[in-house]
Amino acid sequence: MQHLLTQHLLAQAESIPTAAIFQALFSAVVSLSLWKLTAWQRRYEGLERRLNEATGRLIDERIRAVSTELENHTRATRASLDETRQRLAAGERAMVAMAEADHRFELTLTARLDGMKDYVREFAPARTDLERHEQSVERRLTRVETRLEELTG
Repeated sequence: MQHLLTQHLLAQAESIPTAAIFQALFSAVVSLSLWKLTAWQRRYEGLERRLNEATGRLIDERIRAVSTELENHTRATRASLDETRQRLAAGERAMVAMAEADHRFELTLTARLDGMKDYVREFAPARTDLERHEQSVERRLTRVETRLEELTG
């Protein structure tokens, strides 16, 4: 029995340091795991902040790019509108000049026609003048006929 008791005591003595070693190793592994987890957590917390900053910068860059593109389109549209306004103003000036030239031409033509009408009124024979002319021509022709008859006759 004594032998059994000695073996039992020896077994318990051997099991205590093994349990203590196991406990110490387990505590070390758990501590190391917790330390790494907290380091990862700190790193990921910083990563989350950096990701938020990077996302903010990307959004700002995209907004700036869209704003620049919109500004370029606005400038091009404004330039087209200014050019169209200039062309319309030039076209309007040309139309005014053509209208003035047309009016001057119309006045000149009217003045010339009035002069021609005055000339025709002054120098063209009237109906009575034509009738008198016909009568005088008939008389002359009659005289020519009678002389021809006298000469041939």
